[in-house]
Amino acid sequence: MIVAENMFGDILSDLAAGVMGGLGLAPSANVGNKIAYFEPVHGSAPRIARQNKANPSAMLYTTALLLDHLGFYDAAQQLSESVDQVIRAGKTVTYDLGGSASTRQMAEAVLNSVVNPVSVCRAAIVTVGDEFLSGQYLNTNLQDLSQSLNKRNIQVTRHFICADQLQKISETVISCLGQEDLIIISGGLGPTSDDKTRDAIAKAVQRPLVHHEAVWQTIKGQLQRLGIAPDSSNVRQALFPETANVLDNPTGTAPGFYLSSCGSFLVVLPGPPTQTLALLEDYLENDEKKYSSVSRTQYAWTLIGIDESTIAHWVDGHFTNEPFEQHFLWKSPYVLVQLVGQSSAPLAQHLIEEFEHHFRPYLVGAEITTACKQLAMHAEVHWSANDPNLLKYFQSIEKGTKGISQFEVEVSLSPSIETLENQKESLGHTTMTIRMKGYGDDHISFPYTRPLLGVVLQEYAAWSVLKKYLQMEERK
Repeated sequence: MIVAENMFGDILSDLAAGVMGGLGLAPSANVGNKIAYFEPVHGSAPRIARQNKANPSAMLYTTALLLDHLGFYDAAQQLSESVDQVIRAGKTVTYDLGGSASTRQMAEAVLNSVVNPVSVCRAAIVTVGDEFLSGQYLNTNLQDLSQSLNKRNIQVTRHFICADQLQKISETVISCLGQEDLIIISGGLGPTSDDKTRDAIAKAVQRPLVHHEAVWQTIKGQLQRLGIAPDSSNVRQALFPETANVLDNPTGTAPGFYLSSCGSFLVVLPGPPTQTLALLEDYLENDEKKYSSVSRTQYAWTLIGIDESTIAHWVDGHFTNEPFEQHFLWKSPYVLVQLVGQSSAPLAQHLIEEFEHHFRPYLVGAEITTACKQLAMHAEVHWSANDPNLLKYFQSIEKGTKGISQFEVEVSLSPSIETLENQKESLGHTTMTIRMKGYGDDHISFPYTRPLLGVVLQEYAAWSVLKKYLQMEERK
């Protein structure tokens, strides 16, 4: 407790607000024997008055204090946790928290979290090794670990690759403590001098390394079965931060371990890919309840012939108030659009229909797919071209299942494929004519990059044929 005059109390409260993230986050309660009143620490903020920019968090946290004082403990906790969740997600926050949301948008996001509470477990992955940074080896652990977490609805929010340096690893882990529910660290648990991870973790959580004799005996037995004489360097592999729990590694001599610190759980794994994934899977299965997250509704569409900024502008204007994260990925010649919900609640059907109607001329499928894949499911296509240099690009396209609809398709290009292949510029624009026997011609103009020229030609041609096929099916 601090007893101070009003002026110094005011100064201290402002300083405390700065420590927690700013005046926009700081609530206050003034409680006496008979009377209590509640107000945010901040003032009226005349600089941003009537601009719909003020952070509503302090007012909402203050309301939670009021509810708690009145005995509505569950409601107070739910409101406070909902504000926490919106801030941690970082998607719908005001300018002072690094976002672009308005006061109303952030308040509505909190309200939605109160009405539809979501348990989302957030994770960061840290892989350790100079060999990854130099490009000497492909970092498959990053992909494998992300996929393992994603299938359990654990949201991976950050990836890090660290050099084999104690200070770098420690600083990276410290930056994640208290920010992520789960921190996965792989690599650097071997017996050599460049294996710094266990020391870095001990430094980050401020706990000493402790020798585990039972683990050391197990490691010695494994080494002897491998025909390796244990030496003093191997003893390091039996050192773990105080209070850490050991993860047995039956296929290697480097056990993993896990512990909690600052509200985060750290899971530290050996680097060899098969061992890394196996130990993580075992850990998550044994602690499944701890990391259970609500299934999140997801939608995906594949579009072609339209740029991602045009799509994003339309989606922003129509889905702004929906509790869905928006993701756009350009993967030539496609734009992949994904909406990921904050809960299992579905997107309103009329919004799905509105999206698909608006982008129908460009829509390849309501999933992550390609025109070539979709076409092969519906039709068998025999491609031809007068220019053999052009035809070679179409010989690798999957022809489709025999016995379904069959098409004879001839393609031509302007300018010629030889011109496109030999021009100096890597970017360009071309027009392709797709002539389907009995169905007329289709002329498509589109941009391309020379390294992906073949893929772009195949997909636009397949898209043209696919559209004609689907139109024919609709008329039946």
